[in-house]
Amino acid sequence: MSFGSVELDRRLNQNNVLKKINALIDWEKLCPNLAALYKREQSNSGGQEPFDTLMIFKAILLDQ
Repeated sequence: MSFGSVELDRRLNQNNVLKKINALIDWEKLCPNLAALYKREQSNSGGQEPFDTLMIFKAILLDQ
């Protein structure tokens, strides 16, 4: 657990809707399905590593 996680838990109310959703969904089970949808091209030209597929999926859900 990171310092950020500890601080976030301290600041958020236990009835926070995002905490409830996080407790209900097994995010790791979604990872293989998400990886199949998010095609990462292998490149030797350098650059930034691609974002984690689970993080992208959660960001899309938050945008809805």
